[in-house]
Amino acid sequence: MSFDEFTPVWWFILFCVMVWISVEIPRRIAEKIWPAIKDKMWERDIVLVVVPPFLGMGYALVMRKYPFLVDQSEGVRVALGLTGGFFSSWVVRVVKLVLKKKTGVDLDTLMEDPPK
Repeated sequence: MSFDEFTPVWWFILFCVMVWISVEIPRRIAEKIWPAIKDKMWERDIVLVVVPPFLGMGYALVMRKYPFLVDQSEGVRVALGLTGGFFSSWVVRVVKLVLKKKTGVDLDTLMEDPPK
Protein backbone atom coordinates (compact mmCIF):
# COMPACT_ATOMS: atom_id res chain seq x y z
CA MET A 1 0.00 0.00 0.00
CA SER A 2 1.48 3.33 -1.01
CA PHE A 3 0.94 6.64 0.73
CA ASP A 4 -1.36 7.80 -2.06
CA GLU A 5 -3.80 4.96 -1.38
CA PHE A 6 -4.75 6.35 2.04
CA THR A 7 -8.03 8.20 2.08
CA PRO A 8 -8.06 11.84 3.21
CA VAL A 9 -9.74 10.79 6.46
CA TRP A 10 -6.79 8.57 7.39
CA TRP A 11 -4.34 11.34 6.52
CA PHE A 12 -6.29 13.74 8.73
CA ILE A 13 -6.28 11.24 11.62
CA LEU A 14 -2.53 10.76 11.17
CA PHE A 15 -2.08 14.54 11.09
CA CYS A 16 -4.05 14.93 14.35
CA VAL A 17 -1.97 12.21 16.03
CA MET A 18 1.22 13.95 14.87
CA VAL A 19 0.06 17.24 16.40
CA TRP A 20 -0.89 15.48 19.65
CA ILE A 21 2.51 13.77 19.89
CA SER A 22 4.26 17.09 19.19
CA VAL A 23 2.51 18.58 22.22
CA GLU A 24 2.45 15.52 24.49
CA ILE A 25 6.19 14.73 24.49
CA PRO A 26 7.39 18.24 25.49
CA ARG A 27 4.55 18.44 28.02
CA ARG A 28 5.60 15.20 29.70
CA ILE A 29 9.25 16.25 29.71
CA ALA A 30 8.34 19.60 31.28
CA GLU A 31 6.18 17.88 33.90
CA LYS A 32 9.09 15.59 34.81
CA ILE A 33 11.49 18.51 35.14
CA TRP A 34 9.02 20.83 36.91
CA PRO A 35 6.32 18.68 38.59
CA ALA A 36 4.58 21.75 40.00
CA ILE A 37 3.33 22.84 36.55
CA LYS A 38 0.87 19.94 36.42
CA ASP A 39 -1.37 21.87 38.77
CA LYS A 40 -0.99 25.27 37.14
CA MET A 41 -4.12 26.67 35.52
CA TRP A 42 -2.25 28.45 32.71
CA GLU A 43 -0.54 25.25 31.58
CA ARG A 44 -3.70 23.17 31.59
CA ASP A 45 -6.31 25.67 30.46
CA ILE A 46 -4.33 27.99 28.21
CA VAL A 47 -1.18 26.36 26.85
CA LEU A 48 -2.73 22.93 26.18
CA VAL A 49 -5.70 24.57 24.46
CA VAL A 50 -3.85 27.18 22.39
CA VAL A 51 -0.67 25.37 21.32
CA PRO A 52 -2.13 22.40 19.34
CA PRO A 53 -4.20 24.48 16.87
CA PHE A 54 -1.32 26.82 16.11
CA LEU A 55 1.10 23.91 15.85
CA GLY A 56 -1.34 22.23 13.45
CA MET A 57 -1.59 25.43 11.45
CA GLY A 58 2.20 25.64 11.25
CA TYR A 59 2.52 22.03 10.13
CA ALA A 60 -0.22 22.51 7.56
CA LEU A 61 1.49 25.56 6.08
CA VAL A 62 4.81 23.72 5.80
CA MET A 63 3.31 20.54 4.32
CA ARG A 64 2.39 20.82 0.69
CA LYS A 65 0.76 17.53 -0.24
CA TYR A 66 0.11 15.46 2.87
CA PRO A 67 -2.36 15.23 4.58
CA PHE A 68 -4.36 17.01 1.89
CA LEU A 69 -3.43 14.85 -1.15
CA VAL A 70 -3.72 17.84 -3.46
CA ASP A 71 -1.94 21.15 -3.25
CA GLN A 72 -4.54 23.30 -1.49
CA SER A 73 -4.45 27.06 -1.08
CA GLU A 74 -2.85 28.46 2.05
CA GLY A 75 -6.23 29.41 3.50
CA VAL A 76 -7.52 25.86 3.24
CA ARG A 77 -4.32 24.49 4.77
CA VAL A 78 -4.58 26.97 7.66
CA ALA A 79 -8.21 25.99 8.29
CA LEU A 80 -7.45 22.26 8.20
CA GLY A 81 -4.37 22.74 10.40
CA LEU A 82 -6.32 24.68 13.02
CA THR A 83 -9.10 22.10 12.93
CA GLY A 84 -6.63 19.23 13.22
CA GLY A 85 -4.99 20.90 16.17
CA PHE A 86 -8.28 21.55 17.95
CA PHE A 87 -9.42 17.95 17.45
CA SER A 88 -6.05 16.26 18.03
CA SER A 89 -6.77 15.24 21.64
CA TRP A 90 -10.22 13.96 20.75
CA VAL A 91 -8.91 11.95 17.77
CA VAL A 92 -6.23 10.34 19.94
CA ARG A 93 -8.85 9.46 22.56
CA VAL A 94 -10.98 7.77 19.87
CA VAL A 95 -7.96 5.91 18.46
CA LYS A 96 -7.08 4.66 21.95
CA LEU A 97 -10.66 3.45 22.51
CA VAL A 98 -10.70 1.64 19.16
CA LEU A 99 -7.34 -0.02 19.89
CA LYS A 100 -8.56 -1.06 23.33
CA LYS A 101 -11.75 -2.52 21.87
CA LYS A 102 -9.97 -4.35 19.03
CA THR A 103 -6.83 -5.55 20.86
CA GLY A 104 -7.65 -5.32 24.55
CA VAL A 105 -4.54 -3.19 25.15
CA ASP A 106 -5.12 -0.09 27.27
CA LEU A 107 -2.57 2.50 26.14
CA ASP A 108 -3.34 4.78 29.08
CA THR A 109 -2.11 2.19 31.59
CA LEU A 110 0.99 1.53 29.47
CA MET A 111 1.84 5.25 29.42
CA GLU A 112 1.44 5.78 33.18
CA ASP A 113 4.47 6.22 35.37
CA PRO A 114 5.44 3.02 37.19
CA PRO A 115 4.96 3.11 40.96
CA LYS A 116 8.09 3.91 42.95
